[in-house]
Amino acid sequence: MLPTPKAPPFPGLRPRFLMFNADSIASQTRREFGGDVTAALHILPIYYQRIWQKQPGRLPEKVTGQMLMFYVPYCRAYDPRFTRNLGDQYQLGVVSLSDPMCRKVWSAYSPAVDFMTRTEELARRGLR
Repeated sequence: MLPTPKAPPFPGLRPRFLMFNADSIASQTRREFGGDVTAALHILPIYYQRIWQKQPGRLPEKVTGQMLMFYVPYCRAYDPRFTRNLGDQYQLGVVSLSDPMCRKVWSAYSPAVDFMTRTEELARRGLR
């Protein structure tokens, strides 16, 4: 079981209210669908389609907020303050597969050629 954070990561957030209060959306959805989780899940595609159509910028914002709220307190890999230079890692992949013997094998397979082209481009960009 994961430890509960001492304080909500965002001011005004009350996770227990969101999940268990009689007036919360989770409780209202359970009541409306008579506890049938499968039926309640069928509404989600409609919900997300509407968000994308009406407010497309809000969904990435929402997902980012949820990641910060629910994942970062337990796993620092999701913390945006920590970065890693991925370009170096891609460059290592390019170097290791550029050996003439390896190149001879993968250059005969077009998906591998496409993969190497993309990997070389990512190595040049120096992504973080």
